[in-house]
Amino acid sequence: MSSDDAQQYQAFLEELRELNEFRLDYALDHPAAGLEGEDPDVKRIIEALAFFGARTQLAQTRSLDSINRRLCQQFFSYLLSPLGGMAMMQAKPTGHLTEAMEIPVGTEFGLLPDKGGLVMFKNTQPLRILPMTLDNVRQELLADAGSRILLTFQANYPLNEQPQTLRLHINYLNDLSLSLKVLQFLKRSLKTATVQYGDYSAEQPGTGFRFAFGMPPSELTDDDWLHPLELERSFFHFPRQELYLELTLPAAPRNWRQFSVALDCSQIWPRQLRLNKSIFQLFTIPLVNSQRAMAQPILCDGSQERYTIRHPDPQLGFSLQKILGVYEAGEHGMIPLRPGILAGGNGSYEVEQGPRQDHGGHLYRLVPHFPEAFENPRTLVVEALWQQPWYDQILQNAHKLQIFRRQLQGIQWELVDDVCPHAENRQFEDSNRYVHLLTLMHNSALSFHDLRELLLALGCISQGAFQKVFHSFVDLRLQEEPLGNKTKQIYTLLFKPLADDSIELIDPFVNHAGRVLNLWLTDEIVEAHWEMLTEANTPAPTGVHV
Repeated sequence: MSSDDAQQYQAFLEELRELNEFRLDYALDHPAAGLEGEDPDVKRIIEALAFFGARTQLAQTRSLDSINRRLCQQFFSYLLSPLGGMAMMQAKPTGHLTEAMEIPVGTEFGLLPDKGGLVMFKNTQPLRILPMTLDNVRQELLADAGSRILLTFQANYPLNEQPQTLRLHINYLNDLSLSLKVLQFLKRSLKTATVQYGDYSAEQPGTGFRFAFGMPPSELTDDDWLHPLELERSFFHFPRQELYLELTLPAAPRNWRQFSVALDCSQIWPRQLRLNKSIFQLFTIPLVNSQRAMAQPILCDGSQERYTIRHPDPQLGFSLQKILGVYEAGEHGMIPLRPGILAGGNGSYEVEQGPRQDHGGHLYRLVPHFPEAFENPRTLVVEALWQQPWYDQILQNAHKLQIFRRQLQGIQWELVDDVCPHAENRQFEDSNRYVHLLTLMHNSALSFHDLRELLLALGCISQGAFQKVFHSFVDLRLQEEPLGNKTKQIYTLLFKPLADDSIELIDPFVNHAGRVLNLWLTDEIVEAHWEMLTEANTPAPTGVHV
């Protein structure tokens, strides 16, 4: 018995019980009515009434839920879209790579598991690959009690291509907390960075250059434009995508073969962490299970209120992630339809969430508003992003990764670790949360409970990497300070002590919680701090984020 059938049967039994109670009460008040429970005709009438009442009640409940979901979809589509599976991919040059290779944003990669069909990924950051490797990493002690981390890069043969900007992904044994410990050590202690082309000499000063941490801003395109809060959701879903050390190197001489990067730190490398070259991963970028494609054309002829949106290649198990646009196919090209949130009425559309599919994800239905479609049918085309949530069931299987629709020689593609599973936002199944979020849109400041509700509404914080940090967030303190003609709001997030390495996650958690506050409170200037409460509930030293 399906969940819908079980729910309907339970409602039927409840209606039957209430009708029988009503019959008994009526029989006591009117003994001459002759409504005996054992009378087969009376029994059939009561069962029919119970069945009709149960169906009506469930239909009304589903209708109200559908209306709430559609309203929520109109206002908060950037919070409701499912988050695709993500992973870090590393490109390893071989001896056959003879020149620099550019991989633009949105390049498709195919992951072929031993069991199951093709899984489509695309990169979220550009990648430039050179025929070189990170050959060696070692530490040298400095006279001022600091240390120098020396990274030696080796080319396969003399090169004239400039190294330009190198982005090193920080990964310590595929452990997020330990990787953050390494990154925060570098943020805290890295003072200067220099480079020497050719053989390294400790007596030579080297040429200084700029360095930065984290992930650069996404290169947004017209087709895959993301709301800023969607970027924050993506971070909380897969924080490894920001563990970067970016090195902007100066120009190299012609025919260079080797160069060494010296990272001078004010502290010695942490003793509990072993320094090795596998920590600094070259040519590594994030991948996301997402594909942009047109749905199967929809003939809107007025015979239906809603139409199921389907991927053009159903056997690959794609589920709708996000609609980019709905168009009417006309004689003079594609005419865009207006989303219902902008303007309703004729020529607009809404999207309705349908039942869950067997392979994961939900069906979605298009609700176009064309009253005259019965007399004048038209063809509608939906452009959307799609994902394959069925892959979550076989994450651990062996696989082969290759670039899709391109032939590149001299590069091996590998996943750094297992794919992070897809995530659906189930927070809005309770319509009260949607109403509460609507009220928060008009607040000029947020309380502890308001911020907690807002973070929960992102749909990916109460579980996953930040689960322990979120549950240790127990209070906040809000202060306001004048800043020119405006007022700066200072939020201090208070955390109870954590017993393991999860404390390393507090800093990025507060950093991005501050960004969420800035995006939500559009008219305010927000600064975010954090404090760790001791056992006596006195604040420990803080971290600060602007």
